[in-house]
Amino acid sequence: MVIDWQRQRYKCQACGGTFVQPVTDIDERHLMTTRLVQHIERSVLTRTHVAVAAEIGVSEGTIRNVFRAYAERMASRHVFQAPEILGIDELHICGRARCVLTNIGDKLILDFLEDRTRDLVYHALIRLEDRHRVEVVAMDMHPPYLTVTKLAFPKATPVVDKFHILRMASLSLDALRKLVGKRVSRRRGTFIKRNLHVLLARPANLRDEQRLLLSEWLGEIPELRAAYDLKEQFYDIWEHRTVGPARKALHAWRAAVPPHLAAIFKPLVTASTNWETEILNYFVTGGVTNAFTEATNRNLRDVDRAGRSYSFEALRIMALFAHGGVKYHRPARLGLERRDVATKMMPYGLLPFDPPVALGIPLSTFVSALKKRP
Repeated sequence: MVIDWQRQRYKCQACGGTFVQPVTDIDERHLMTTRLVQHIERSVLTRTHVAVAAEIGVSEGTIRNVFRAYAERMASRHVFQAPEILGIDELHICGRARCVLTNIGDKLILDFLEDRTRDLVYHALIRLEDRHRVEVVAMDMHPPYLTVTKLAFPKATPVVDKFHILRMASLSLDALRKLVGKRVSRRRGTFIKRNLHVLLARPANLRDEQRLLLSEWLGEIPELRAAYDLKEQFYDIWEHRTVGPARKALHAWRAAVPPHLAAIFKPLVTASTNWETEILNYFVTGGVTNAFTEATNRNLRDVDRAGRSYSFEALRIMALFAHGGVKYHRPARLGLERRDVATKMMPYGLLPFDPPVALGIPLSTFVSALKKRP
């Protein structure tokens, strides 16, 4: 169907410029009715571009252009305030690692990026309002995160999330477990693999029968005993309360790694050396972690499957803005001492209001929106 309409062209007598009569029901950017544009914007949130294009009878590129304009408009309307404690981490959605920015103190999502490249993350960070408010940035050991943090927040303290570095100790122990599994009987190796949680858990969290089982393994396999002790000693570093003792314990741990386990623990030794300052900033900042973002990852196990065949931008807009879940801070009226000023500035003597500040998206809203796919 084609709509043909006529509108008047006008010419300004003062400047000689011309302009045409506005038509409120037509979207001039896409040359279609505003109703159709709104229908496309709503439909792409729950259906694929191909399905919406087939329904309307236009090309997939047209659908993509309409939705891209909608995404840009929604993103420009929601500029979040920078938090005091910022988290930078990844969510694994649609088969790829996507960068997510979080307000750790208030447990809110700030942004959800298509990739985790340096330029993309940097431009997302500088969009935050009041960037001077950021005091601590928690991250994993992805080098571009540290680079953009220093550029966007030069006064902030970068902290490597302790769960990432502790996970490396567990992975080193598991790597040795795999080597041991090849040398023992197949039945024994499979049994140890099925009970891997016994090796990786802290001793205080084990039941009596699990402690007996662990003691049997460690007694039979000396290499496993040595690797297990190194893992536990590394975890014990985080029992310290101040940075000085923690640094001494970290140096002592690296020196205690025996030559025959050097290859197994090399990734952890290298990371703890290259990122030592940022790792130990955990103690400087009073124990800041990215646990909030890790909780987000645990809540999104089904999203990767649910999001297949849908554009990432549709997932992002749906999760961040489509459900009206943005949390705002609305400042109270100014004090009564300003009433005389307000009377002169505003009618009826009403007190002025500061504009509301967008803080972010609650985790529950973010997770439920990502899971709500047909």
